[in-house]
Amino acid sequence: MAKKQSQKELSKKHLAHSERSQRQQRWIILGVSIVVGLVVLVLAYGIIDQSFLQGRQAVATVGDQKVTAKDFQNQTQLSRIVNLQQFIYDQELLQYGQQVGNFDLYLQAYYDMQKIQSQMADAETFASSNLEALVDDVLIRMAAAKLNPAIIVSDLEVEESLQKLFSFYPNGTPTIGPTSTVWVTPTFSRTQIAILGPTATPITIPTLDAAINPTSVPTLAPTSILAITATPAVTLGPDSTPTAYTLEGYKTNFEKYLTDLKSYNLKESDLRQYWKTQLLRQKVFEAVTSGVSSDADQVWARHILVASEEDGKKTLSRIKSGEDWSTVASEVSIDTATKNTGGDLNWFPRGVMVKEFEDAAFSMKVGETSQPVRTAMGYHIIQVLGQENRPLSSRYLSAAKQQVYADWINKLRVETTIIKNELWKEYIPTEPTVEMPTQ
Repeated sequence: MAKKQSQKELSKKHLAHSERSQRQQRWIILGVSIVVGLVVLVLAYGIIDQSFLQGRQAVATVGDQKVTAKDFQNQTQLSRIVNLQQFIYDQELLQYGQQVGNFDLYLQAYYDMQKIQSQMADAETFASSNLEALVDDVLIRMAAAKLNPAIIVSDLEVEESLQKLFSFYPNGTPTIGPTSTVWVTPTFSRTQIAILGPTATPITIPTLDAAINPTSVPTLAPTSILAITATPAVTLGPDSTPTAYTLEGYKTNFEKYLTDLKSYNLKESDLRQYWKTQLLRQKVFEAVTSGVSSDADQVWARHILVASEEDGKKTLSRIKSGEDWSTVASEVSIDTATKNTGGDLNWFPRGVMVKEFEDAAFSMKVGETSQPVRTAMGYHIIQVLGQENRPLSSRYLSAAKQQVYADWINKLRVETTIIKNELWKEYIPTEPTVEMPTQ
């Protein structure tokens, strides 16, 4: 009997031990499962936070609208790609200019490439300008309906615009008409003939000029409409011939471009939204500047620029003593862009020259020569050759429209509460980059 009782007690102990072991195993399994689950949740949250939640954080608020981190990244990334494409195109121009011996084209292309490289090298400043552009985009969308309810951009317009970017015209290549304002050649008055001589001819306005106000034309890039130079690449040279471009060819090139965008985590929808915004900008720009007159009060003047007031007085004395203006200008003027053309600035409206120069020129009578006028560039001897209301050149008409548009945007900014979150600095793309070719 004692033996049987002992076996029963052993069996109970064994059973109890077995149950404890099973409970321990279940707790261990449960603990491991919880830990694994927590790890999975943390990883999942990290992925969601990285790909979705962080992208929805506001880097800026405009009124009651927000600019998200994802929008900011996309805008800046696409702007860098646009600049890369422009850099590549300028590089083609550089090579072409070198091949045909066109030094002006070569220098202009080289200058443009340097400018692009400088902008993209400073990633924070480049990104900051894109953030400002996104703020403007919100302001434009908010104001577009008030300007004109008809200002909308359809998906069809976006598609047609993308086709145009890839030089695909399913309805035929458009005929390009004149885009600049017709230049009106002046009829010289007796006063102008007396000043310039009977064989005088107007001199074409130079590209650069020491009296032009560098702040007179607002720099809107990258808020201005950006062009993506996509394949097929531009073929340079007088002997190039057009190639048939089919729908299939366009789709192939477009898909290739989208593949390139994917390497920067950009989707087709990002590209289309970006371009839709640019088209809206264009329509709003045209609406805001529609009232800008193509005519303006303008002065035709020439000047001689010297470094000091003393040099200015000496130069004025030579002019008053009867020396030829053009000869004096070529000898002493430090404005290298105009000194060999008599300092001729041609016709210009208000808002183009620096204020001191403009105030003097528009206050003078035709034929009058000024005392030395001081500006940041030096001292100017100014002679007014004409003043009249006349059509603006395409250059000055464009500048006038840009100024009206910039003033309109600035007014919206003043009237709207805009808050920028320093968080934007954590989302700055730095790719792609560009490098100047070795000489």
